[in-house]
Amino acid sequence: DKFYHGRKFVRLPLNQQDGEELKEEAYIQCLKQLRENPDPEKLDLAWSCLCILASSYLPSSKSQRLYYSILNFLFVFSKLNDTNPKISQRCEYAYSRLYNTSLVKRTEVPSRKEMLYVEKMKAINLPIYLLSGDFLYVNFESYTTVKSVKDTLMEQLGLNPMRFSYYGLFEVCEKEDCLEERFLDDSRLLSDVLSLWEQTQNLDENQNKKLGFKIYLKIKYFYQVGEEDIDTIALNYHQCLYQFLHGRLKMDEKHDVSLAALKLLNDFSIRREEAYENMD
Repeated sequence: DKFYHGRKFVRLPLNQQDGEELKEEAYIQCLKQLRENPDPEKLDLAWSCLCILASSYLPSSKSQRLYYSILNFLFVFSKLNDTNPKISQRCEYAYSRLYNTSLVKRTEVPSRKEMLYVEKMKAINLPIYLLSGDFLYVNFESYTTVKSVKDTLMEQLGLNPMRFSYYGLFEVCEKEDCLEERFLDDSRLLSDVLSLWEQTQNLDENQNKKLGFKIYLKIKYFYQVGEEDIDTIALNYHQCLYQFLHGRLKMDEKHDVSLAALKLLNDFSIRREEAYENMD
C-alpha cells in the first residue's frame, strides 16, 4: 500500500520538534530517486513523494534555496529534453507547493484522500453542506485555510462579502447514538481536518464503530436581515429550524409565530404579496 508507506515516510519528521535533519534526509532520498532513474514508474512515484513532502513540510531552513534551484534546473532541463513532458508540470507543481507550504504550518500527516489528489496534481474536492440539505463542491489545496474555503463557498452562493465574518464552517461527526458538532477555526488547514477524520475513523473501525463526517456552513453571529435579503433569509430559516429540531431553542408562542413568518418569507420570497396574505 503506497499510501500507507507514504504516511510513514512523512510522519516521523513532521512529528519531531527538532526534526530538521529528518526532513532534510527525506528530501534527499526523494531527489536521489529523481536522478537518472531508468524506471518511468518509479520516477513517477518519486515525483509524487516529493510533492507530498512539499505539501507537508519544508526541508531545513538552510537548504530551502537549494531545492528551489534544483527544481528550476530540472524544469529547464525537461524543457530542453522532450522525452518526458510531464516532468516540467511536476517541477512547477512541487515548486508551488514548497512556496505555499512555507506560508502555513501543518500539524497532521496528509490523509490518503489528500495524497491521492497530490499524486494526480489536482485540487482536493469536498462537498460543503447547507442546513437545508443542499451542498456545493469546493476545491482546495493542502495549504488552504478554513477561512479561504468558507469565503469561496459564500462567493458561490452570492452572499454579501461584508457578511462573511458572520459565518463559519463547522464539522459534524455522526455517531451511532449521537451527533458531535464543533466550529472550525478560520486559521486551520482543511487538509489537517481531513487527516484527523481519517485517523478517527481508523480507530473506530477497529472497535466496529461507524462514523460519518460532514462540513456545514453555519451562521456564527446573527445579524439584522431585511426582507429583500432572500439568500440570507433562507439560511437563517433553515438554521433556526435545525436548532429547533435538535432541541436547542426554547420555543414559546412568540417564537413559533416568528419561525412561521420566517418560513413564509423563505417559501414566498419571490411572491411576497402572497406571503403577506398568508400571514394575515
